[in-house]
Amino acid sequence: MSRNISRVLVDDRVVSMQIDAHDASLLADSMEDAGLQARGLRIACIHAPEYSTVYRLFETGHQSRSLNFRVFSDKAAALEWVLAD
Repeated sequence: MSRNISRVLVDDRVVSMQIDAHDASLLADSMEDAGLQARGLRIACIHAPEYSTVYRLFETGHQSRSLNFRVFSDKAAALEWVLAD
């Protein structure tokens, strides 16, 4: 069975991050190489407020590769964005 998944909500609020800008760039590269931008995928990622700086690196890296990826510290805001038309 084939499924067209176009929206993803990632909840990383309990994840502890030890990552730098280079690692964030590598992750964005791997998603770009997988062709996720061409699929029209919309990804919302919820993070713990203390990791805002790290997750902003992820967001910038993904968006610079035309990936529809946004980070949020608030679940309601993330859901509103990821489910918007």
